[in-house]
Amino acid sequence: MKILEIKINEFGCLSDKHFDLSEGFNLAMGDNESGKSTLLSFIKFIFYGLPKKNQDAHLERDRGFGWRSNTADGSLTLLADDGKSYAIERRALRRGEKRETVTEECRIIDLQSGSPVFEGEDPGKLFLKVDTAVFESTCFIRQMGVTVLNGDDVGAALENILLSADESIDLQSSLDRLDEVRKLLLHKKGSGGLIPRLEAEGEDLSHRLNKARIAYERILSATYTADKLKGEAMEKRNELNRLEDLFSTVSKAETVARFDALHKKEAELESAKRELSDLHENNKGKNGRFPSEELTERLYTSRAAYLAAKDEYSRAASTYKSALEEREAETRRSGAELPLSATEIRSLGGPEAICGKIKEETELARKKRGSARLFFVISALLIVSGGALLPFMLPHGLSLLLIPVGLLLLSALFAALGFSTRSSAKRSAASASERLSSLGFDPSDDDSAERLKASLLLSLQRESELIRLDSKVSLAASSASLRKGDLDSAAAIALAALSEWKGGDRSSILSDIDSTITEIKELTARDLRLSLAVSAAEGQVNAMKSGLDGINEGDLRARVSPDAMAAYQNGQAEAVARSRRFCAEQLRSINDKIHEVEKELIRLENETEDPSRLAILLEENRMALGRENQRLEAIKTAMTALSEAGEDLRSSLSPILRGKAEGYMSFVTDSKYSSLGIDTDYTLSAKTDFGVRPVSLLSAGTRDVAYLALRLALSEVIFGDIAPFVALDESLSQLDDKRAAAALRMLSAYCGRGGQCLLFTCHTREYELLKNITDANLIRL
Repeated sequence: MKILEIKINEFGCLSDKHFDLSEGFNLAMGDNESGKSTLLSFIKFIFYGLPKKNQDAHLERDRGFGWRSNTADGSLTLLADDGKSYAIERRALRRGEKRETVTEECRIIDLQSGSPVFEGEDPGKLFLKVDTAVFESTCFIRQMGVTVLNGDDVGAALENILLSADESIDLQSSLDRLDEVRKLLLHKKGSGGLIPRLEAEGEDLSHRLNKARIAYERILSATYTADKLKGEAMEKRNELNRLEDLFSTVSKAETVARFDALHKKEAELESAKRELSDLHENNKGKNGRFPSEELTERLYTSRAAYLAAKDEYSRAASTYKSALEEREAETRRSGAELPLSATEIRSLGGPEAICGKIKEETELARKKRGSARLFFVISALLIVSGGALLPFMLPHGLSLLLIPVGLLLLSALFAALGFSTRSSAKRSAASASERLSSLGFDPSDDDSAERLKASLLLSLQRESELIRLDSKVSLAASSASLRKGDLDSAAAIALAALSEWKGGDRSSILSDIDSTITEIKELTARDLRLSLAVSAAEGQVNAMKSGLDGINEGDLRARVSPDAMAAYQNGQAEAVARSRRFCAEQLRSINDKIHEVEKELIRLENETEDPSRLAILLEENRMALGRENQRLEAIKTAMTALSEAGEDLRSSLSPILRGKAEGYMSFVTDSKYSSLGIDTDYTLSAKTDFGVRPVSLLSAGTRDVAYLALRLALSEVIFGDIAPFVALDESLSQLDDKRAAAALRMLSAYCGRGGQCLLFTCHTREYELLKNITDANLIRL
């Protein structure tokens, strides 16, 4: 697969760029920050899009969006391995600041037909057959990234290719899927899964079966007990019938006595009804009704709500008062004399600007005084030199006399500069002193500037504290107002409840509620007592009447003779009645027992499961548990076999990969390093004169060569007959000229075998070396 053309509408620092590539060696040259790494990132963007948003890929995502707008946009034309030309167009747009959203679109166009093809396909996996991690670990080498490989992803890709000749079939995924099924059957710690559920279900079924068998035995026992009780009830019914016949001879006198008792109880009932009616009539509230327990409950509720609201209002009012006092204290404290107000401080640029200006003028005065002293010293030296030379120059004529005279004039010039500089220093010092004095600080105090700064910061802090306290007072006032409203509302509700009885006053609302509750409780207690008495009397009257239904009292009295009444009163009727009642009670007790046994039978029959059905379910559960245990063992066997197969494949891969990498390494280093070791995580070691050493301990150039050789070897194994393009960003910069030339010949040979190379560099060395190796397409950035 070859890249033929690149068009960048906007990507990072590049916009409106067009690049034509040859099918062989391409050399992209440009200064630092000319866009070489951006062009390399654009190629990855076209094939794989922007990376997902995470901490590691955050910078790469941001660098992809154009500097003029939040857009990454462009296209790439390629010649695929099937001989067809395609254009890949990709565009990403970022919106939002606080909450970023990115939309990304990609199209693949068949340039022969001009129609979109492979809709929804990922170009990287479609044309290169690998994912991003493998791509970046083989044929795509970033700046300073030649030694960076993702060993896990590369190893998985090689393993899958060797195992199935198809990278899309993932050995690890197969193991993961088997492990997922294993987890469904049995979790690692044995605490969950289908098998533990079947075992638990089996234990539950076994428990239910034992419980059902016990319950079935209880059903049989209860059935026997019910039949036995029914026989006893039949015997007791026959005895009761005999006593009923005996009782009928003396019952008429007793019935007359029962009528007398009925009339007495009816008189008591009427008296209780009149008393209850008088109570309701003489105790009505303003609403015209007798008080109810519901009103008492509402009074209790409104009293509690009023107390709670009153307490909340009291706390809110106290908070508001405290906030006012705190603000007043801070206001008094803030009234203390300060050099400048907070507004004046901000208008002058703040404490740093005010104090900085004073320090600047003080420092300038110090430097100028130093310069003046230097000028005076130079002037003095020139005077001394001129005076010393004058006696020697006088005998030699006027021409030599000009030298000491010139020195004396130069001395006067430096003296004038000294006086001028000292005057300027005094003005700067006077300006700083004037500023400090105007703000009330002693200029002669060395710490006056720092104390001024502290005073200015204190002024700003006091203003900030007053603003905070104003906010606190406002919040406390609002809270107190809300709590006052809650208190008024609770008082209104309480007064509304009181108004249903005899009313109340806001000033004595709690005492009114308490007295009203006491009064209503007394009335409702009396009402309840009388109502219970009426209800009890009515029940007794009704019970008496029910026992006398169908009996004509007048006819009965006419038929009861005085002798019969005397016999009843002598106790003969009572003895019969007791026997009759005792027998009836025994019969009722037996019938109650029968009823309880029959209820228990119904409950047991409804709650008890069928033991035979449970036995079948338990057997099915045991069979299913056996099947799933066999299935679990089969999955464990399959996972072991796959893992062992993966280990064998990885072992067989190492010699092949090492052989290819050693060939590249030997070629570049002129056979100095012809033996390499490759760990499972693709860490390299090399055989040296001092033994085997990790490549990381060798020179940076040797390390880059070794990992470049490993990348080319990985590309051969992973891509097979497909020769993908190889993109390198400054990957030869740490190599000396000899090894750089060898590496370029190796890459040129790769192009000669049908591959394509894109080398990005900021040096001219590679260009000069390539002139003697191959014709390279030069791209200037």
